[in-house]
Amino acid sequence: MSITPDAVFQFGNTAVAVVPLPLVDAPTPTMLVSTNNWLVPEPGSVASVIMARAGDEYATDLRAAVAQADEAGIPPGAAVPIRGYGLADEVARQAVINVVTSVYPVRGTLENRIPASPQTVYAAVRNGLAVVASVGAPGTSLSLIGVRPGYGSEAPPIMAAALARALFDHLTSGVKLDGVLICETDPSRRALACEALAAVERASIEQLATEGPTATDDAPEEVAAADHGPETAPAFLWLSRAQVEETEELYGWPLPEWLPVVAPSEPGKGFGLPLSAMQAVTLLNASAPAPVPGTALPDGVVWNPAGASRFLQFGCGWLTSAIEEAKSEGNIPVVLGMAHLLIQVARQWHETEPLGLQPLVQLATGWFEASEVFRSIDPAQAVGSAYRGVPFARAAATIDPDNPHACLVLGRYAVFFNQAEAARASLGRVLELAPGSPQADLASLLLESLTMVRPAE
Repeated sequence: MSITPDAVFQFGNTAVAVVPLPLVDAPTPTMLVSTNNWLVPEPGSVASVIMARAGDEYATDLRAAVAQADEAGIPPGAAVPIRGYGLADEVARQAVINVVTSVYPVRGTLENRIPASPQTVYAAVRNGLAVVASVGAPGTSLSLIGVRPGYGSEAPPIMAAALARALFDHLTSGVKLDGVLICETDPSRRALACEALAAVERASIEQLATEGPTATDDAPEEVAAADHGPETAPAFLWLSRAQVEETEELYGWPLPEWLPVVAPSEPGKGFGLPLSAMQAVTLLNASAPAPVPGTALPDGVVWNPAGASRFLQFGCGWLTSAIEEAKSEGNIPVVLGMAHLLIQVARQWHETEPLGLQPLVQLATGWFEASEVFRSIDPAQAVGSAYRGVPFARAAATIDPDNPHACLVLGRYAVFFNQAEAARASLGRVLELAPGSPQADLASLLLESLTMVRPAE
């Protein structure tokens, strides 16, 4: 089969080509196929075409993989290898790697889809490539993920950028693959893929020109010390031993073994905790248990939602405390910065636990804290931030109307918008549910402030 690619990019030792070909017909021994947490192919999807061609044995293997998952199905970001059986011209593939990118809350129904996020696409592609390497395949193929309407949480260029970044990060980390094909029959999608890959390539060239060469395969002894610059170097939050002990007392547990900790570069500086959840997950992955059999790879990236959730919970708790401390000191820039971080970390926690109550409360809290900061700076921006947080507050109160944290955050928004009756109902509920608690104390103060004027839109 002769295929003329639209473009070819060199990432590390691997050629990445964008080709006008259906994914199911790609001449590669493996392929990455986007699917959902139940591994149930949706009508008209590439996954459904593959199952129709692969036959009953393939379908049986899919069901067996799902049977080993928990009640929520296989977590987003996981990569599940299934034997290819007969797909192209009756020639068996080594593996069809099902990468989980979308979630359906209820098993047996394809309703209320939770679309793929850029972070999920990034994790899924890296996990899939790790599986490709583990089976010894020389190459693989995939299509853009999350670019169809309703299947991605962000605009198609952002979803494509996440896929391109995952390819670049994985293939330039020493993985040995001959080639990767991005298969799209739609010319506009091929153009989108080419632009995303070109943008990643341009960024790497600009970084190299600015910072000089980094470690290569020819200098393995320098890899650990290489400086990859601010775009890729992890951002760390440094904690002293006293802060660690204070945090341990606050949360009632010792510094958890699963929490990523790095050694300080300066003596006496303390412990380093990654601020980015994706960085945290990456550090956790090497020794983390895989969500399903077959995906635990010593040298690969394995999505570990349990470890990620614990880290994110810890991070949100610390950021919330830091916001309160900065507010008490009147340090507005720090409050705004911490609120921004809280939103980012809580969003990733929400993506890990789409139906979790606490991630929704933290997201709503982050946007509210940002709106409070903007109130005296830019009233229009304050209202905009509040409107972005209200859906999360409402969702939390819907999931558990008897949770004082959910009622409190919903009441805070009602006060902000001067919705007196709604505020009294939510905040009064806090007083009923948790009398004498810090939440009740704040609710009492807010009930006294219901004469506030709503900010101008």
